[in-house]
Amino acid sequence: MRDCNIRWNYLCQPALNQFMKHGQDEKQQTYLAQLSEQEQEIVSFSVLAFYMQQGGFLNFFTHWDLSQLDLVRRVLRKIGARSIELLLEQSSQIIKPVLQLWPGSTLQELLQHLTEAEKEKIYALDQAYQREEEQTYYQAFCYYSG
Repeated sequence: MRDCNIRWNYLCQPALNQFMKHGQDEKQQTYLAQLSEQEQEIVSFSVLAFYMQQGGFLNFFTHWDLSQLDLVRRVLRKIGARSIELLLEQSSQIIKPVLQLWPGSTLQELLQHLTEAEKEKIYALDQAYQREEEQTYYQAFCYYSG
């Protein structure tokens, strides 16, 4: 599976690097809109994986535009990662209302706005994601490299 993670990174790195170079949310979303559907999907899955490795769902939601959440869901459906899609949905139900009240919150600010029970749920969802991460890379690589 580790090999598949390396292959996925090789497949997605050029598009992801270009996306990350645009820095600000508006510029990233403009760049994303200019990509083909498949490139958008590869970037969105790569961003999910990147931010999940850097701090879990809280980190992902502080960096990913909520209006683009359906794009990530579509990718997860296409690659057959239903369990990850469910984890994303559950975390979204906790985090999205907080971000709607305090848009543009940083990770630290978001943590301050969550209750202890919500934090515990998010951490449990992060752990569930980690258990399935390698399999999800494999599914993404098989789908997009073929």
